[in-house]
Amino acid sequence: MTPAVSVVLPVLNGAPFLSVAIESILAQTFADFELIVVDDGSDDDSLSIAGRYALRDARVHVFALTRDPVIESGARAANVGIGEARGDFIARMDADDVAAPDRLAATLDWLQAQRLDACGGQLERFGERRGPVWYPESHDGVAHELIFRASLTNPTMLARAECLKQVRYDEAECAEEYDFLTRLVPRHRVGNCPKAVLRMRMHPGQTTRRLQAKKLKSLWRRRFAYFFQMFPGAEVADFNCLHAAGWDRPLGDIADLERLGGWLGRLSRLPETKLRERMARRWTETCDRSNAPAALRTDYQRRILAAP
Repeated sequence: MTPAVSVVLPVLNGAPFLSVAIESILAQTFADFELIVVDDGSDDDSLSIAGRYALRDARVHVFALTRDPVIESGARAANVGIGEARGDFIARMDADDVAAPDRLAATLDWLQAQRLDACGGQLERFGERRGPVWYPESHDGVAHELIFRASLTNPTMLARAECLKQVRYDEAECAEEYDFLTRLVPRHRVGNCPKAVLRMRMHPGQTTRRLQAKKLKSLWRRRFAYFFQMFPGAEVADFNCLHAAGWDRPLGDIADLERLGGWLGRLSRLPETKLRERMARRWTETCDRSNAPAALRTDYQRRILAAP
């Protein structure tokens, strides 16, 4: 029988956390799913752990790949899982995170209610760092926030199968999640449900930390291309100001600060209070780094926070 949802879980040397991740999916309140675990050539017990779950639960399917040292991200394993998925919807999951019991139900309900092609959700960090992480709810909010960071995260995402099978991950990109989103968002309708649907584990072995320098270089390149796709009439100076705010860098003069304030005001003109607050915080932090005049700070702060 074809499942409604296929959950794709790539893993590379995730043995310490994999069982918890798998069990959090098997315990979902929405039960009509298959779990596709793709081992990307692990040197630890990840493959055998996944295999034991497959023997006990017919919903679990395991695929084993030979490690390709050239590919540093989980893109290849994710693409294999997407290719094998049989469901009408595909959800992503990471091997070191913990899904809330209603994660699939909540994101599927929100996707259908909002008529989205792909849907994420809020998350809560635990481990070395703790606390909630906010993501925009609307498509335009996701699109605007994506200029600064991945605004719909892999381990909360659920999407229509035809959408993921069409876009796929670029296996040559180190920052594969950000790259994927910059190609997904202009072509499909996306959003995030307001509910926290995942606990994200923060630990030293995360790829975002191990490969930080390479990921930042990849992210810069994709941010540049995405910004000018979204705003083809913009100037390089516009991008440089937003890029500085995204990378926590100061701006050198008043003209650059005014340019940034104008763009943050433009990006915040949506009916999402938390989005406007996030843009205002970027403005304040850039002003602090740049020793901006008080009158300039106050003027643009008011504009950015103003309701559309």
